Amino acid sequence: MSNDTPERPGLPERLPDVFLPPRVEGTLPDLPGETNLLPISLLSAALRVEFDQWGAAPISPGEFPATVHPYWDTHALPTKTFQYPFDTSELYFLVPEYLLAVEGPHRIKYRIASELYDDESEVTTVLIDWRAPSFNAIPGIVLLPPEVIANGITEEYLADNGGLLTVDIPHYSGTKTEDQIEFYWQHVPIQPGDDLIFFTHTVTADEAEQAQNDPASRITVNIPEAVIKARGQGDFVVKYLLKDRAGNTSVYSQGTPVTVDFTVTPVLAAPQVPAFNDGLINRADSLNGVQVQIGRYEWRSGDRFVVHWGAQTSFETSVGNSPVFPLLHLVPWEVLTVNGTSARETVPVAFSILRGPRRWRSPELSVVLDLTVAGPINPDPNPVNPRLARVTVKGRGGDNRIGDEDVGTQVKVELALYPDPNPGEELRLYWGQLAEPVARYTVNASDAGGDILEFFVPWQRVVDAGVSAAMPVRYLTFNGVNSQQSEDTLVTISFSVIEPTLPKVFYPKPEGAPHNWDERIPQFNCAVKPWRGMTVYLPADPRFVAGARIVFHWQGYYRENLTNSGHESFYVGDDFEVGPLDASAARDGVTFTLPASRFKDLIEPIGFKGVSTPIQDQNGSAEMWYTLYREGQVPITNKRRENYARISLIPPGANARVTGITIRMMIAGARLPLASRFMPKGGYPRYWTACAAGCEGCKRRASLAKHRVTGASPVSVHQPCGDVDGKPQYRRVEQETD
Repeated sequence: MSNDTPERPGLPERLPDVFLPPRVEGTLPDLPGETNLLPISLLSAALRVEFDQWGAAPISPGEFPATVHPYWDTHALPTKTFQYPFDTSELYFLVPEYLLAVEGPHRIKYRIASELYDDESEVTTVLIDWRAPSFNAIPGIVLLPPEVIANGITEEYLADNGGLLTVDIPHYSGTKTEDQIEFYWQHVPIQPGDDLIFFTHTVTADEAEQAQNDPASRITVNIPEAVIKARGQGDFVVKYLLKDRAGNTSVYSQGTPVTVDFTVTPVLAAPQVPAFNDGLINRADSLNGVQVQIGRYEWRSGDRFVVHWGAQTSFETSVGNSPVFPLLHLVPWEVLTVNGTSARETVPVAFSILRGPRRWRSPELSVVLDLTVAGPINPDPNPVNPRLARVTVKGRGGDNRIGDEDVGTQVKVELALYPDPNPGEELRLYWGQLAEPVARYTVNASDAGGDILEFFVPWQRVVDAGVSAAMPVRYLTFNGVNSQQSEDTLVTISFSVIEPTLPKVFYPKPEGAPHNWDERIPQFNCAVKPWRGMTVYLPADPRFVAGARIVFHWQGYYRENLTNSGHESFYVGDDFEVGPLDASAARDGVTFTLPASRFKDLIEPIGFKGVSTPIQDQNGSAEMWYTLYREGQVPITNKRRENYARISLIPPGANARVTGITIRMMIAGARLPLASRFMPKGGYPRYWTACAAGCEGCKRRASLAKHRVTGASPVSVHQPCGDVDGKPQYRRVEQETD
């Protein structure tokens, strides 16, 4: 301050004032290390600094004017000059906003100069803080107590902790006294009002000091239960931000999920396992998984459950919004066999209910599980084990073939025994779709892996299963608890069974037959014209069902008594299928005609054996029998050698050679239009036929051709061979004569 004071004539001498320090309204209360802290709300525009009216101010006329020189640190600010009269509301100056961007302590003063004095004020120091708590790093998450993480906030927790939720805030950089920790408690999903501050904690001096001295320290905050209950129950996310006294704020911390659940702990009963109701879960119970049932409890929407099978825990499953009890869970084969299948085991079974983070476990149920098998272990749940050897069916006609040659005999089946057999294990042989095994074998102490075992299947069981082009035959192994099955061997089964009660074959009386015709054992000769076909009839029978098929069998014999005595190589025969039958067959019977087209090869060789055969050997016999085929049943055949036909195509005492010619001409005549046949005197047959065109071979035309059979000349028999220009054509057939 200057000691030189100019004198003003006519005015009293004034001593200089001691100027008071400038003032900044709105500074925060002082704390250690923080004097005149400016809230950032004052820093968004030029800062107003006020000063008091000084004692030598020009308040009277004629007094010298004075100029105020303000300073911000070393920065001179715009001056203000005051002269009488002046407005006391102008006793302030402004610090430009750009100077406020620099944080830290700043010195404010002013100097007043006039003709009488030039002095400075005392200094006012203010503090600017632009640095947010945590130094703009993301604060750490809210740390919840372990029991809250596990079970949520419950009545039990609040009761045990004095009605407070205790959380920890991790250390953050720049912790200062009176920092504010503002908590936000937001619903999941978020709801209106969740952006409001939920709870605020003010950092104490001790907490700030500890944080400054220990980077691993935490700030513990107790939130009253009333505040928590005001937000209700459910799933929430709790987060916070930090705010210092100056008003700087950090970013939000990451959210920490928390569940609030004031419901009563549910009462849970042990689970039920229906497959264990008989005291044992075996392989058959397990192939499609084992069901675990959860009984009714006090559920809430959003509940989930898991099932514990031994040391295995299932994935979470939602209880749903409208659960139906019992809740069901299927434990799959992969979980059941996690410990293997070579030994019986006892397994604890339980379940847990999950509600938010809360979890309640039920009492346990101990079940006994036995998945052992006789024979090699199949890792798959499929009861068919490809590691078991297949069977071989030893038919008389070849392996895996059963035919008529096997009828009435026991059928042998072979298989190779599996490795490491144990005495008492049983093998059960199954045939087709029969429910019960057709044979069994019990392993004894002398059996070894690879031994060939033999089964003998009673013939009646083969009959019971029926015929098939691919009859499945397999076996099961059984160890007293579980069974497994070999792959099928497909066997060709083709046979029929004699059924004496089936209707016999009858031969209805044909045209031209004598009045004493016997339908059981008839005599077929030229009089009944067998070349027109032979008809048989089966009386009605309820077994002639719709859809069934009948195969007629025709077999000729050299002799009249159904034998080939002396001519064992003689064979004439064929099969003819009729069907499928309709419903009328069971009511009206079945009629079948041996086709006329088959006379030449199926009838004539039986009743006419050629011109060189003695007359006494010409007559033969034939039998018609049949097999009935019905869906899913064994074919049945009627009893043979009861009804049969005798066939004689040579009249008694006739010449075989002449008779043969006669037969042929009669056959031909039966096929010609406008034909007539007669026997002239002398016993020689004549044949008359109308010929409407030139005959190839004759090379002549005639309206009527007459041929007389003589004992030594060839004869021409004309048979139709088609139409030419709408007229019948004939061809010549040479016949041998006597």
